[in-house]
Amino acid sequence: MRAQDNRDVVGMITVPLTYFYADPGSLFSPKLADWYRDHAAAPFKAVRFPGSDHLLVTNDPDRFTKSVAQLMDQPPVKAEERSGPAGEAEEEVTMTLPEAIDARHSVRAYKAEPIPDGIRSRLDAFVRESNKEGDLHISICYDDPAGFDSRLAHYGSFRNVQNYIVLAGKKDDDFNFRCGYFGEKVVLFAQQLGLNTCWTALTFNKKRVKEIVAPGDALCMAIALGYGETQGSSRKSKSVKDVTSAEAGQ
Repeated sequence: MRAQDNRDVVGMITVPLTYFYADPGSLFSPKLADWYRDHAAAPFKAVRFPGSDHLLVTNDPDRFTKSVAQLMDQPPVKAEERSGPAGEAEEEVTMTLPEAIDARHSVRAYKAEPIPDGIRSRLDAFVRESNKEGDLHISICYDDPAGFDSRLAHYGSFRNVQNYIVLAGKKDDDFNFRCGYFGEKVVLFAQQLGLNTCWTALTFNKKRVKEIVAPGDALCMAIALGYGETQGSSRKSKSVKDVTSAEAGQ
């Protein structure tokens, strides 16, 4: 059966959309979920079901699967049954990058709420791609309060930091630039997944964090990560005119 490209139809749908997909082992990858998110005119979310089929449905997935099953002469399978024996279903990115940029603020106090395995998997995969592209050794430490257990961390008003991102790699002329660029990419992706962050160069336990850095690598910074007690607040920013310049005629 020849595949039909229905992507143009997505922008015409007005009812809420939910995209269910299998990961890994599918032609329909998380990238397709991101495509739907960016192009759907209606409210959209993506949900990962290990071992499931791939469905773009309305807000009544069980009715949809029943209809599909009738057409295929197969018994219907409810969405929650697609998650496998562990029942692991994870909600995917539901915030666009511009929305994440606007919503993201530094957060120093965190809830005692662990980051779910599904979110960790998405973050770790994103970090691996960032390391490959940026020639870095960024890593994420989960459930390790020791990383922010220091006098400086308390001085910096950090509270209940259980997870953190470590920016590290081989030091060269543009090492700090690459750490800043790819570190911010990870930060914004974490924001898209509903997490909060805070950059720090000094107010963390350097002795502990350096134990994580591979021999021969340099430590640049650490970034607190988790579910914030608040979403932070915006700070006064300079206008574009204040931070840019251009010669006449350019």
